[in-house]
Amino acid sequence: MKYVLLLVALPVLCRARTALCITGAARTFAFAALREAINTSLVTRDTDVFAFVFENTPAFKDNNSVVCKGTHSLEALLASFHPAESVVMKEPQCPPNRPSCGECHVSKNVILQLGWVDYCFERATAHAAAHGFEYDTYVRTRPDMFIGAPLPGVLHSDVIYTGRKTDAPGSDQFFAFRKPVYWNWWKQLCFDCNCFGNCCPEYVIFKGWQGRVTQLQSLNAMLVRRQNRVDCWDPPPGCGNETQKNEFLDKMARETNVYC
Repeated sequence: MKYVLLLVALPVLCRARTALCITGAARTFAFAALREAINTSLVTRDTDVFAFVFENTPAFKDNNSVVCKGTHSLEALLASFHPAESVVMKEPQCPPNRPSCGECHVSKNVILQLGWVDYCFERATAHAAAHGFEYDTYVRTRPDMFIGAPLPGVLHSDVIYTGRKTDAPGSDQFFAFRKPVYWNWWKQLCFDCNCFGNCCPEYVIFKGWQGRVTQLQSLNAMLVRRQNRVDCWDPPPGCGNETQKNEFLDKMARETNVYC
């Protein structure tokens, strides 16, 4: 009896890689409960972390001073994420790709915020190109942002996914999108001084997008301003998952000097 060996060419499955950009003021990043939430919800084996964070703000100093076992180095806290690139700045400053953002007198803070997000995405794209691949997904979050669940398993290529912001098309504090949206939406945005007023980029950046913006209540995204204060923009009376919020606040409380 003769046997015939058939060789079948199977397609090579490429890993879908994600670039996670953490940008902004550190604020409550000193709390392990917050870092754990970011790590658990947003970091997988296919995620590369890029961080550009401001340290010397009153909020970070105040929160860091009450964390158990003394003050913590922001560089060391970021290192626990094994970032592909991270930069800690003592003071807020213009990103290298927008060195004159300080001339934007009215919209300076907006340009600072979005400029560093854009610079982070650029650095991630350059990192991928240098290593022979492209990122499938880009994610932006803040270092003081609680994310209570992972993103959906399937992200559509024409959708911007954000945290909840009931008074705007989407949230500028947390958003995620696939590679086509990066080129067709994000890289088409205007970052000039006259493109923004003095408040709230979420009312501007989504206007020109022809696809969908989907706010994900499942993330239970919350801005953690202090150890005992979180803000969310779900419909009243409170955050989408009050139980999860209260459990998170309890975790933060147990990290303070009172419990050492």
